Amino acid sequence: MANEEATFLEGKCLSYSRGTSYHPVIDILRSQFDIQETDGDMEIRNKVKQGLQFLQISDFLISMEFYKKGRLLLKYGQQFPSFKGCSKVGQLRAMSMIKPTDIDLKSLYILSTNNKRKVLQGWISSYIGAILMNMGDDHQPEAQTWIQNAINEDQTNGTRFILGRDYALYAEWFNRNGDHVNALMNLERAVEIMKECGADGWVTKYEKELTALQQIG
Repeated sequence: MANEEATFLEGKCLSYSRGTSYHPVIDILRSQFDIQETDGDMEIRNKVKQGLQFLQISDFLISMEFYKKGRLLLKYGQQFPSFKGCSKVGQLRAMSMIKPTDIDLKSLYILSTNNKRKVLQGWISSYIGAILMNMGDDHQPEAQTWIQNAINEDQTNGTRFILGRDYALYAEWFNRNGDHVNALMNLERAVEIMKECGADGWVTKYEKELTALQQIG
């Protein structure tokens, strides 16, 4: 190898006993949200809350960077291809808020087909539905199909928190297409599920959206 280039990776291996499983996803989350060993419960909660706001709500450029970082952290973990695929779909969802026409739908659908983790399938389907919603009127029927798939998958897999977000996304789909009655019904269902999950921040968010929809109706 004297005349060849080589890449050296340096890192820290945490000490785990044989009786304790190593969950790299925990370390990924710590890195993603800058969580330190000395952080208390409240500080950790605030960091995660702030990070999720970037991922889901406001600054889509920052959102894309978060997903990009997540994919880079998983780059050398060949045992996590489905997580990398989900992160890629999330990055494309953020991109669809800015440049939806730049997205290659064929490649997007392959990411869903290649997913091997049931717990991620509803998440991926709902992201694809959201992407299609941002691509114009021609893609609305297909977007509806993906959102319906997401609801069915998350109901089957018992991923309740993601299911609540699916219903909120479906409410947004109905609202964009002028059906305020079904938008209200789906958003009310989203609130119910988030209350069951104890996701108070999401309950507050969706209740505000409910109030705005009721005023329209």
